[in-house]
Amino acid sequence: MEKNNTNLQFDTICSLKNIVSHIDTDGCDEKFVKAAATIVKDLTKKLQELANTNKEENKKKYAKKRWKPNLGENYFHIVSFDNITSLEWENDVFDNKYYNTRNVFKTIEEAEFEVERRKIMAELQNYADEHNGEIAHPSYAFWLALDEDDMSITVENDSFLPPVGTVLFSNGDIAYDAIETIGEDRILKYMFRVNPNKELHCNGDCECCDEYDPWDEEDED
Repeated sequence: MEKNNTNLQFDTICSLKNIVSHIDTDGCDEKFVKAAATIVKDLTKKLQELANTNKEENKKKYAKKRWKPNLGENYFHIVSFDNITSLEWENDVFDNKYYNTRNVFKTIEEAEFEVERRKIMAELQNYADEHNGEIAHPSYAFWLALDEDDMSITVENDSFLPPVGTVLFSNGDIAYDAIETIGEDRILKYMFRVNPNKELHCNGDCECCDEYDPWDEEDED
């Protein structure tokens, strides 16, 4: 496994300390002995600092990616379809219920984004319910997918089972009509999390990248 910079520094300093510690100071003058002892002391201190740094780096590396409020910290919660409120995390049954149902957000922007995402999914499902014919089996259905070559929406039907939770259409024409009716830009932004510059942000879950804010780009709708 490749070592990080902190580990390399630790190994180097540890080797230096080992060398200095084993210098035979018999017969050396007092000044030299004191200098060697000072070097060992300084190297020991540096090793402790690096050990602490490495501990912090590992904590960040292996920390859970999904944000969870600390006790007394505020978070945002979707009360109803478009009503967002701020609550204080008390780690009680209600807080944990919201968290386990993915209704706890670090910023109001993330909560607003989720509201819009839910609207898009509801509109797509409503359109499918109103226009679909019979779907004999999910493998015969059509669904929306992202073409990452040009960051556009495509309709797929490849005789395999569709992704879990996706909206199914009985034919491709209905799927394309749904895209036109609801708006491709809206679907791209809120369902596939593609920003106006046609750039895909990982999985858009806001758990894999703490710095990501889906509203950084100005909404051009």
